[in-house]
Amino acid sequence: MPNNQRKKPWPENPNLRSDPYQTSSSSLVTYAPPLFPEGVPWVRYGGTYKDLSINLIWPGKDPASVRMSVRTSITCPHFRSSWNIRIESDSFVLSATSPDPFLSGADSIGTIPSALVTYAAIQALQPDLIINAGTTGGFKVGTAFSPSNNRLRFARLLVLNSQMSVIFFASLPRYDYVDGQYDCGMLMANSCSTSMWSGCTFHPIDVHAKGASIGDIFIISGCAFHDRRIPIPGFDLYGVGLRKAFDTPNLIKELNLKVGRLSTGNSLDMTLQDESLIMANDATVIDMEGAAIAYVADLLKVPAIFVKAVTNIVDGDKPIVEEFLENLAAVADALHPAVEQSEESATIVMAALGDQSDAPSASDQQAMAALNKPISNIVIIVAMQTEALPVVNRFQLTEDPNSPFPQGVPWVRYHGTYKDLNISLIWPGKDPVLGVDSVGTISSALVTYAAIQALQPDLIINAGTAGGFKAKGASIGDVFIVSDCAFHDRRIPIPVFDLYGVGLRKAFEAPNLVKELNLKVAKLSTGDSLDMSPQDESSIIANDATVKDMEGAAVAYVADILKVPAIFVKAVTDIIDGDKPTAEEFLQNLAAVTAALDLAVEQVINFINGKCISEL
Repeated sequence: MPNNQRKKPWPENPNLRSDPYQTSSSSLVTYAPPLFPEGVPWVRYGGTYKDLSINLIWPGKDPASVRMSVRTSITCPHFRSSWNIRIESDSFVLSATSPDPFLSGADSIGTIPSALVTYAAIQALQPDLIINAGTTGGFKVGTAFSPSNNRLRFARLLVLNSQMSVIFFASLPRYDYVDGQYDCGMLMANSCSTSMWSGCTFHPIDVHAKGASIGDIFIISGCAFHDRRIPIPGFDLYGVGLRKAFDTPNLIKELNLKVGRLSTGNSLDMTLQDESLIMANDATVIDMEGAAIAYVADLLKVPAIFVKAVTNIVDGDKPIVEEFLENLAAVADALHPAVEQSEESATIVMAALGDQSDAPSASDQQAMAALNKPISNIVIIVAMQTEALPVVNRFQLTEDPNSPFPQGVPWVRYHGTYKDLNISLIWPGKDPVLGVDSVGTISSALVTYAAIQALQPDLIINAGTAGGFKAKGASIGDVFIVSDCAFHDRRIPIPVFDLYGVGLRKAFEAPNLVKELNLKVAKLSTGDSLDMSPQDESSIIANDATVKDMEGAAVAYVADILKVPAIFVKAVTDIIDGDKPTAEEFLQNLAAVTAALDLAVEQVINFINGKCISEL
C-alpha cells in the first residue's frame, strides 16, 4: 500500500494509548485484534501527532522474572533501603516501603527481546522509519588508562621485526589491515601495572576525548556488537556486525545534536574482551539493544535512527550500576524532547525501564489439550548449514520455494513428511553481507519466533553442535539431551535483572525419550562468542553446564513465551577445558560430529512419531 494511502491504526488523538490486549490500564480504548501473539509481554502504545502515526513498542516485563519462586535478600544502597523479597503467587512481598521500579519484574532488555519486537512491529505495522530511543553509557575520554588506578586497560599487540610494540590508543578504525590479514586482536592487562611492560617499546598516539557527559543526547552514526567473539575468518566480522545507521544530516544540523558510534552488548558491566572491541568499534556510547535493532531493520530494509541519552560515564570513577540508577529518571526525562524533535512517521522501539504489564498468557486448557494431542507438526531449528544438510538428506526434505518468511531475509525452510510427521527444518541462512552462517542468539531467536508464527508447530527441536567440558564428563562426539538452558554472557548486576540475565529455563522434560534412546542428559549454557572470557567461565560454572553453545537459551526463551514445548539435542565438537584451541578443534571435528548429530535426530524423530507430547 502506498504510504499516502496507508490507514492509520489509531484514531486521531494527540496522546499515545496502549494496546488494551497488552496492558490492563482502565483508561485504554479497546481495539482488536491484538498486535502481538497471545502470551508475549510486549506492549504497544499508539496514536497520532500532527501528520504522523506513531507506535511506541516496549518489550514489557519478562514473565519468568515475575513468576520465579525464589526467596532472597537484597541490599541496594542506590535506593537507601534494604529489601527482603519473597515471590509468591506471582507477586512480590516487600519489607521496605521505598518504591522500586524493579520489583514488579525485570524489563525485557537486551538484544534478543529488542530484535524480536522490532521484527514483529515491522511485520505488523510496516513503518516508514524506526526510531530506537533509550539510555546509554558514555565515554568522556576513552584513554588507554583507567582514571581511577592509572593501570593499563587497552593495548594492541603488533609484531614488528621481531620486536613487540605496544600502542596505546583512544580509538581505532573498526579493523586494521596488517600483513594481509584483518587484525582485530587486543591484549588486555587487567590489574597489572604498566611496569610489566617495561621491556616493550611504547608508541603513544593522539588521544582525543569522546566527550560524553551525563544527560547528553547522541544521534548514532554506526552500530556494532562488542560481545560476539567468533575467531574464525568471516565469522569474526559477522560477530562484530557493523552497520551504519540511517544518515540524517539535516536533522543533526537543525537540532544541533551530537553524533557518536554505538557499541552493543548484553551486559551492564564489561569484560576486558568487551572493552577491547568497544575501542575497536570506536564507540562513544554503549547500550544493550541498538545493534540488534539495526540488524533487523537492515534485514527488512527499514531505515532506522538511534537517539541515545547518557546515564553513566563508563570511564568515570563511579560504579556503572550506581551511576546508571542514580541518573536514570532524570536522563529519561531529557530523552523525551529529543525523540519528539526527531519523530517522522515512525515506530519507536524503547528499551528503557517501564511499568508492569499484565499481558495475558496462553490458557491452561489449551496447553493441556496440546499435551494430549498426537504430534504431527515439528520444527527443527539448526544454526549452521553443515549441521542442517545431513538431516535434510536423511529425511528427504526439500527447500520451500514459497518461503513463509519476509522477503529479503536469508532464512531457509526445508520441509517434507516422514511417517506421520510434517517436518520443517529452519536454518537462518547465510549473512547477506559476509556469506557466513547467521549463527548466534539473535538469528536463532528470530527464526524460532517467525517459524512458530508461520507454522504453528506442536514441538520445537533445536539440534546442533556444542562445546563440552571434560570435567563434567563430555567427550568429542557425545550427544546430549538438554535439561536446562541459561545464558552466560548477560551480566546485569541489579536485583531481579541479574536473574533475568541468566534466563534459566527448563527444557521440555522427555524422560521416556531419554530412557528409550539411552541418551546423556546435561545442562546447557549459551553465549554469543566461541571463546570464553573469565566472566563467562564463572557464569558457566554457576549454570552447572556440561555443554556450551550459541543459540539454545535463545530458542528456549522464544519457545517459553510462545508456549511451545522445546527439546534440545547437542553433539560435542570440542572440549572447552582441553588442550586444543576451541576454534581449531571445532572446525576439525565439525563434519564427523554432525554425522553423529544426524543419527541422534533420526532416533529422536522415530521415537516421537505416533506419540503425544505427554508421552515423551
